[in-house]
Amino acid sequence: IPLIIGLVNRQWRSRLSSPLLFFLIGSVAAILTTVRNQAGTPTLVFVCIVILTSKALLWKKKSAFLVALLGGFVVITSMWFILLHQRDNYLQNHHGEIPNVRSHPIWHSVYIGFGYLSNNFGLQYSDTVASDAVRSVDATVGYLSPAYEKILLQEVLLLIQTHPSFVIETIAAKSGVALMFFLRFANIGVLLFFFRKKFTGIYSAFCASLILSAIYGILAIPVLQYMTGLVAF
Repeated sequence: IPLIIGLVNRQWRSRLSSPLLFFLIGSVAAILTTVRNQAGTPTLVFVCIVILTSKALLWKKKSAFLVALLGGFVVITSMWFILLHQRDNYLQNHHGEIPNVRSHPIWHSVYIGFGYLSNNFGLQYSDTVASDAVRSVDATVGYLSPAYEKILLQEVLLLIQTHPSFVIETIAAKSGVALMFFLRFANIGVLLFFFRKKFTGIYSAFCASLILSAIYGILAIPVLQYMTGLVAF
């Protein structure tokens, strides 16, 4: 992040001012995203906003940087899906089946995340709670399979429809914890922000990345393990 800020504001130029650098950044963001679901997305968004709002770059250079950045992300992501396809073909041919799980579950984490506060619905932040909820609907569904995720999506939507006040209270509580993380680690930076005369593109990039990083903890559970991106930004 400091490298990008310095680059687009003319503090570091010459060889660093190259689309190859942004291609590498996009590639790293893609690698992070394959290791941990959406881990590289806040950084990718940050770099895109900084490039677009930079007054030190011409639109021709902005376009080249953005194409290189997204190109690196797409290339690595495509390679990952090709490897997954090859793995599935191998397992299908040699073992007669392929894994149910293709990515990190989303609705599983969201569903048990509503167990953050004490409640009368039997919700807790426990994998067993989500598994039991799915089995009560269809006991034949594989754990963390697409069908499993679909059932939990329906359960989340049902919870929102039938108990909206509980959902709002839970999200508000977890958002408050995320805000405490922000105030604790941004500390004096929050005060310095108000001394700026205008809202710059870098501030916009930080705000977008902070919000994206906080969403993970707000949807699941607001503990440090889910807030490392927020803390870093």
